[in-house]
This record gives sequence, C-alpha cells and structure tokens, in this order.
Amino acid sequence: NDINLGPVMALMSGPTVGDAISDPNNAIAKLTNEIKDDAKLVEEIFIRILNRKPTSGEINATLASMAGLEAENKMLAAEWQAKEAEQKPIIAKAEAERVAAIDAAKKELEAYKVKMAPEVKKQEAARAAAITKAEGAVKTAFDTAPAKQPNWENYLDLTTEWHPLDVKVQRAGGVEKIEVLPDGSLLATALPEGKQSTGNYLLIGKSTLPNITAIKLEMLPDDRLPNNGPGLAPDGNFVLGEFTVTTAPGDAKRARGTGVAQTLKYPKADFEQANFPVTEALKKGNRDRGWAVSPEGGFRHEATFQFEKPLMNEGGTAFTVQMTSNFQNGKYNPGRFRLWVTNSPTVRFGVPATVAAAVKAPKRTPEQTAVLTQHFLNQFRDYQGQKKLLAAAKKPLPVDPQLVALETKHTETQKPISLDPKLVQLRRDADLSTKQLTNKRLTAAQDLAWALINSPAFLFNH
Repeated sequence: NDINLGPVMALMSGPTVGDAISDPNNAIAKLTNEIKDDAKLVEEIFIRILNRKPTSGEINATLASMAGLEAENKMLAAEWQAKEAEQKPIIAKAEAERVAAIDAAKKELEAYKVKMAPEVKKQEAARAAAITKAEGAVKTAFDTAPAKQPNWENYLDLTTEWHPLDVKVQRAGGVEKIEVLPDGSLLATALPEGKQSTGNYLLIGKSTLPNITAIKLEMLPDDRLPNNGPGLAPDGNFVLGEFTVTTAPGDAKRARGTGVAQTLKYPKADFEQANFPVTEALKKGNRDRGWAVSPEGGFRHEATFQFEKPLMNEGGTAFTVQMTSNFQNGKYNPGRFRLWVTNSPTVRFGVPATVAAAVKAPKRTPEQTAVLTQHFLNQFRDYQGQKKLLAAAKKPLPVDPQLVALETKHTETQKPISLDPKLVQLRRDADLSTKQLTNKRLTAAQDLAWALINSPAFLFNH
C-alpha cells in the first residue's frame, strides 16, 4: 500500500531494464529491422514509451546522436589507450610484487610442512595405534556377547510387542539424505560443516495392525555417526524438538482428505537429559528444547507415545510422522532411528514382536537367532561403549591453526591484482562501443529507449 521511490528508481536505472533493452529479440530490435526510415523509427519508439510523438528537435537530437557514434568511439578508444599507457608500469610493478609474494608464501608454507612432518607422522602413528587398539576392544566385547546374552534374555519384558512401521521418506530437511536400511531403520547423512540447517523429517508409512494403541521411536547407535550416534551432534546427542503423527485409513480411497492429527499422551523415555525431557517433543513449535540424551550419547534409546484413542481402520492405517529439530539450527538432528507401533493395551518399552517370538520359540530358526542377537548387540553397553571409543579414535587429527594460516596466506597471494577502476570501465566501454558500431541504428534506438525510460515523463507519468 506504499511506494518507496528508491527501489523503483533503482529498478528503472538498473541491470534489469538494461538487459531488457539490449535483448536482441525485443521490440526495439524488431522495429529497427522493420522501419527503415530513421525519423519514423524515433517516432515509433516515442509512441511506444511516452504515448506521444516526438518534436522535431527531439528527432534531430536522436539522429545527431546516431551520426556521432563513430566519433564517440574514436574518442573513447583514445582515452582508453592513454589510460592503458599510464597504468602499464603500475600494473607491471604490481604483478612483480604478486609473483614475489606467491613465491615467498609458498616457500614459507613448504618450510613449515617440512618442519612439522615428524610431529605429524608421530601423531598419525599414535592415531593409527589408538584405532587398532579400539578395534581390538570392540572385537573382544563382541566375542563376549554370546555368553552374556542368555542372562539378558531372562529379563526381557514381553508384555508389549512392537511391530515395525514400514516407512518411506517424504522429506529430509536439514540433512543431505535419509536412507531406509534393510532392517527398517533410517539413517540420516549430515550436511557439510557450516551448511547445517533445521531438521525437518517427514515420513509416510502404513501398518495393517488393528487397534493400534501407541507408537515408539527407537534411537539406534551406529558407528557411521559421530560418537556412535544416535544423533548427528559431535557427542552423538540429538534434540527432538517436535514429534507429530497424522493418520488416515490405509485404503487409498478412504485416506483421501481424511488425515487426522493424533493427540499423543503419556510420553515415556528410557533416559532424559536434564531439562530436555521427552514431554518437550509434544510441544508445538518447540525451538529451544526437546528430548535429548546427553551424556548418554552413543547408546540405544527409546521413547513411547500413546494415542488418545486406539486407531481402528479397516484395511490398515496410513501414517504421516513429522520429526523436527530446531535446536542450534540442526546441529542436533536425529541420526539413526526406527519407528514401531503396538496394539497392546499395556504400553511399555517391551520388545519387537520378532524378538518375542524368538524368545518363546522351542527351537529357534537361524533367522530368529540373528534377530535376537542384533537386538541384544544394539543395547549391549559393553559393546556399544567400545564402539564409542573407536569412533573417538577415528576422529581426524586436530587442525593445525598455523598451517591453516599459511595455506590461507598462500591462497590470498594468488588472487589477481586490483586494476584501476577507471581502466576496467574504459576497457568494458571501448569493447561495447566497438560492438555497437556494427549496428548503429539499433544502438541509437536502444540509447533512445534507455533515455526515455529514465526521463521524468516516464517515471512520474500518472
């Protein structure tokens, strides 16, 4: 409802209009080709832009300008050559200084690298030894798992059986990608350092389970993530700012336009960071808080959310799950996770239905044994703790600030020298003027259009 004259003037005299006027396929170019009489060409441009015919003085001024293009080109060329002669020794001196600076910076950088080579080699050797030692510890912990698993099985809570929610990724905001792994879990790949942004994951899935009472979010450790995950933060932590679920009948025809935002209640988590309880994940628009697990990053965690009413849909239930992580602009986005649903009236952390079946089986199949072993390893703290140490050992060596400074200095010296702005402008103008001489009528027509568009008669025409 308000007009700011500044931006309007900038638009009219800026590159947008300039590019439009010089477009070889615009109306000005077509008129120049169609109208052979110069005076009539001037008249048509006046009518097109100002809605009036030009005066005889305006026509004569335009024709005089057209006739003076060659003289203007010669004057411009002379001024350009004079400026080139003036700047030649200045440019030569600057280039010599640039070459000398590049050489000096390169020698300084190479000398520092030679000086630090023994220390870098020593650090790399120590890092390699630490990785080897950590890998051995991981293997040792892995080898002890079979002996400890039976006792763990005795204490499994089989009261709540969970079924995997088969999901697809609709949106992977704030990360490079989210891939669905063979076990049904999802793995997010972080954006490069400095390009992180708010996590906004949108997942769609379906379950044929009847009377669904709750949904579970399982956060999984993974040695591809910082500090063994399950988040993308350096310490493996995550902050789940908001967790929302929308459902619809699984039948595509029934689902259309029937999505219902579900009310989630009784949130429970196996571990909560101080001041970052799981209840925060149910607050709409949460930006500064959420569910987090520090200092327990690197280990498996889970959170359950009950539905206000059981989900009863013939033909199954379609789910849309949104997970957002606004905390510190995406630094704490979730890394690896999996979604489960249950129809148990008693909602506890429980176990996957496949694990319960394996535990109850009189004789386990190889597939059941593999499922049970993997579930145990995911929460076997001795094993995951050693994987955390391995992840720490694999971190790159700290950046040498002196080396970075010298590399930056070397890069800076290679930048082109700064030329006199007047010389740069004259080079550009002389080149443009020479090109314009190839079609003097079109150049004059474009100049006229530019002058009229920037005239008060056009700018303030009401």
